[in-house]
Amino acid sequence: GNRIMDQILATGHALEWWSMSPESLHPPRHVIVTAGQWMVRTIDDLSEDEVRQYYTFLSHAGRALALWRSRDPADVVRGPLSPGPQSPEP
Repeated sequence: GNRIMDQILATGHALEWWSMSPESLHPPRHVIVTAGQWMVRTIDDLSEDEVRQYYTFLSHAGRALALWRSRDPADVVRGPLSPGPQSPEP
């Protein structure tokens, strides 16, 4: 397999499971933060072809990151294709 995709898959699944588990089962906070930051940087570095090729793996990663923000994954899409929902005024 592809080493980077294997790492994204494993990290995404771990973050996804932790986001749904009781806090008492979480690793130390810095582990979660480091994993999330690594995943975002790594995904940002992928080419468009890699994103298309590995979309199924990346969907888990995206869901995991959205869950940590207490958001629905569809509401977190960013970029030129979708501005996402408008934030309410404070």
